[in-house]
Amino acid sequence: MTLTVPPQAAHTSPARRRGMAWAAVAVGVALLAVLSLWGQMSGTGRALVGSEVPHDGGSFVVTEAWTTVDPMMLMHPDDADNFAALGMQMGAMSAMLPDAIPGGSKRVAIELAMSAGGEEMTFPAGQTSLTADGVSYGPYLALMGDESLPPGTRINAVVIFEVPMDTGAAQFRLGPDSDQVHVDVGAGGGGGGHQH
Repeated sequence: MTLTVPPQAAHTSPARRRGMAWAAVAVGVALLAVLSLWGQMSGTGRALVGSEVPHDGGSFVVTEAWTTVDPMMLMHPDDADNFAALGMQMGAMSAMLPDAIPGGSKRVAIELAMSAGGEEMTFPAGQTSLTADGVSYGPYLALMGDESLPPGTRINAVVIFEVPMDTGAAQFRLGPDSDQVHVDVGAGGGGGGHQH
């Protein structure tokens, strides 16, 4: 009886093994990146800054989120006309935020661009919220005009929340049934600059 021994595979060189190892690492990193993005956007009702979110027959976009300590930093200089159209002058805004921020807290501004659809779109300021670390915060101040838009119109708005200083990742909702928008407001409490 003759035994046949199958031919043995040629040994791979060290360089080839290193190349295969690096390829495996690259595939692993790519997989983690895809899973991370999928985790942020999967499920119903999740969006990122800059994403259009449906609301009450219209839509809104969170254009920016930032930490502010200066009430005069609540808007871009080129947005002043949008707010002036709502009767909100720079001096009036400054008067709206006269009190000091409590120790251990910061104020977070969420800037929105809202567009009504074919019917009136409503967005009661008291229904907005910012949720972080399992705690939901109501608005400290909302610059939202009449809290409604006639059909086919647009408006920019700002909602300010007072949250703990260490708040970073958070979720903004325009209303209780609105999709949540993920924002990062973790860039310290002393800036006043805009944070994407």
